[in-house]
Amino acid sequence: MKKNMQFMSLAVLMASIFTPVVQAEGYSVALITDQSNYQANSFSQNAVEGLNEFANNHSIPLEEGGAIAMQAFTETDYITRFVEATENDYDLIIGLGAQTEIHVEEFANANPDKAYAIIDSAIDLPNVTSVLFKDYESAFLAGIAAALETKSEKVGFIGGLDNETINAFEAGFLAGVEEINPDIEVQVTYLNGFDDANGATQATHEMIESGADIVFHAAGQAGLGMFSAIRQRLMENPEQELWAIGADVDQTREGAYFVGEEERSFTLTSTLKKAGEVIRDIAEQSYNGELEAGNIQYGVADEAIDISAGQLEGETYDIVSDYRDQIRAGELDVTALLK
Repeated sequence: MKKNMQFMSLAVLMASIFTPVVQAEGYSVALITDQSNYQANSFSQNAVEGLNEFANNHSIPLEEGGAIAMQAFTETDYITRFVEATENDYDLIIGLGAQTEIHVEEFANANPDKAYAIIDSAIDLPNVTSVLFKDYESAFLAGIAAALETKSEKVGFIGGLDNETINAFEAGFLAGVEEINPDIEVQVTYLNGFDDANGATQATHEMIESGADIVFHAAGQAGLGMFSAIRQRLMENPEQELWAIGADVDQTREGAYFVGEEERSFTLTSTLKKAGEVIRDIAEQSYNGELEAGNIQYGVADEAIDISAGQLEGETYDIVSDYRDQIRAGELDVTALLK
């Protein structure tokens, strides 16, 4: 509570000294991202691309007062961005990622006449649209792939935090593995946060020492520690067969390594979370006056959740594709398989 009061006090102070810009006529939308860089193939970059596509479709200028993406690195940055967006009276203010949750909630509470949305988290307020992904669906497909490809019948899961969002990844992954072979052992470790790369490295080494030959992370930036550990193992013993499963975006490049002059990738596949698709969709709904408060879930059938081809081949690729098609067609309800 004390921390929240400090944020709010700073927000009020900054609002009192902030001079609004002159807003362009017509619809406006602001996207405030978490601290992820706008790197190619990143979750944030994908979201910005979706915003830009929406804006271009409606000839909305990509500038202040039109459609704009604002990046934040610190708590003060978040408050600055939300003050700017709120004071400039954007029609829709979107927070990307769980790190924006506290700020969306604070500002939505303080400004009940303005419309807010949050991506990949949930806030129960009458002026907030919460966009959630059916992460358990893509994680289920990852579990199918892992179960088909493991030689040791031991696989691992690393979660960034032990919370509801990451628990959904774990549950989906476990269900996918069990669907193929209930005798496969799944080792599970939760880290101290999405920046705990050292923890991910250590957990991966421990899993490999315990016999796991495939490790799936749902740990954000901390997941890079998993890739680092597997790369180290393969550089020491190129003949060892180890695989990583990435999350949110195609992490094939993160699994790149060299054997002599030959470049390979140990990324078996990656679960995909298409932020751009949902940003474009909710902005479109808002533009048309159709966006409502409450929770919206996007999954495989909405083409907002998927799994990459990665190194999946032959029978494994065919089986994973078949399960994906069943989910997309509504023939398979993954929630019925979750424990």
